[in-house]
Amino acid sequence: PGVPGARQRGLLRGARNAAEAVVAVAHSALGKDERWRAAPLRDRKRLVAEALQEETKKCEQKATDASQAFKVAVQDLVLGPAAAAGDEPPSFGEARRILRADPRWKAVDDVDERQRLFGLLASEAAQRWHEKRKRRAEDEDELAGKRLRSRREEAEEEFRAVLAEYVKAPHEHTWVEARMLLGAEGRRRAPADLDEAGRELG
Repeated sequence: PGVPGARQRGLLRGARNAAEAVVAVAHSALGKDERWRAAPLRDRKRLVAEALQEETKKCEQKATDASQAFKVAVQDLVLGPAAAAGDEPPSFGEARRILRADPRWKAVDDVDERQRLFGLLASEAAQRWHEKRKRRAEDEDELAGKRLRSRREEAEEEFRAVLAEYVKAPHEHTWVEARMLLGAEGRRRAPADLDEAGRELG
């Protein structure tokens, strides 16, 4: 028997430092083994410290792997589909409903850690969602502005044609005079899209 055996039996799992690990081993079956007791105390402490360090690294790697798998599951099955549909990120409760049978969800044992990880991912997704909505609104506003300018330019061109037909020298007349020269037919043909002139002609 030795420290690797103690590691396999989980004796070091709850130890926060080498001193606690030494105490845990001393109170175990390994600590009562004559071969272990016969080893110098210095060697026993060294072996326990090395084993604890290795156990700590294994636990940290396992937690890292579990967190990464959890993030992938959340992204692939919850946040990704929501983003593709143009929806806001769902709540933690909704994510739990979707993923509770997935082993990657259960790989993160602590509920608070699940909520923390999901909160980070959902916050990033929400920010992307808001930025996308903002860009879409800006694009729509820009397109509407271009359409409005295009309609106004067309209306001005039509109005110039009407003036040229009914008022031979429009720049030599006041608006009141030009309006009289247009007559009812000319006013009827003036484009409604020309906002200021349209109001005057009405």
